[in-house]
Amino acid sequence: MSKSLNILKSIRENISSEIEIISDGVDSYEVITPFYFDDGDMYTIRLEKSTFNNWYFTDEGNTFMRLSYEMDVNNLTKEGRRFEIVNSVVNSLDIQNSDGELISNVQNEEYGKSLYNLIQCITRINDISFLSRENVKSTFIEDFKSFINSELKDKHFEFDHHIPKYDIGKKYPVDCMINSVPNKKPLFLFAINSDSKCKDVTINILQYQKWDIAFKPIAIFEDQTNISRNVLARFSDVGEKQYSSLYSNKEGLAKQFKEFYNIQNF
Repeated sequence: MSKSLNILKSIRENISSEIEIISDGVDSYEVITPFYFDDGDMYTIRLEKSTFNNWYFTDEGNTFMRLSYEMDVNNLTKEGRRFEIVNSVVNSLDIQNSDGELISNVQNEEYGKSLYNLIQCITRINDISFLSRENVKSTFIEDFKSFINSELKDKHFEFDHHIPKYDIGKKYPVDCMINSVPNKKPLFLFAINSDSKCKDVTINILQYQKWDIAFKPIAIFEDQTNISRNVLARFSDVGEKQYSSLYSNKEGLAKQFKEFYNIQNF
């Protein structure tokens, strides 16, 4: 029996009889599995032999590449709460993360186990719903800050800003303050991901108005549909500009910044 048939037999016994491996080069195989992403694309998996004669399965970086279309990949591979969770998944399944490429090394010719671990890893990383609701909330603030950093770059802005003249106790923070444009009110950006945060921002804006601070408030929600009707109604009385979701309104926000600076390109 050939090497490829032995490998296939091991894989099918451990995972699924529907799996196929197709040779397309020397010691190089495409792995066909019954596992698909939500858009219908099959998991990208290959079986390769390294220069050290060790076999390994790889996703060729496809999993992180797909997620990069929806979020900053640095939040998955380098820093932040999502990185911590992804790192935990990778370690628990004995997967190597090589600059975004997921690699499962074959130990003791246990091809089935190695492939199974990679499939599990791809599934759990791709399925953001495996994050708890609280974890998703924590990443929203990271995503908000990452977006501001990437859009404004060398412009003048400050996260967690406080009004120095009035807010001595730092009780009324602005999530992000953008200014340094002559004859224009600074932009006060608020990242809102819950009823309680929405209530806090409402109070803060009312306090700024009481202090007679000149500013333009902009609310950026994680998902406005999750905010209670009464809470949102009270906020709408004081909030001038609202974006229902950061993730679906990035172009609109970029345009808002562009108009604020009155320049064609950042």
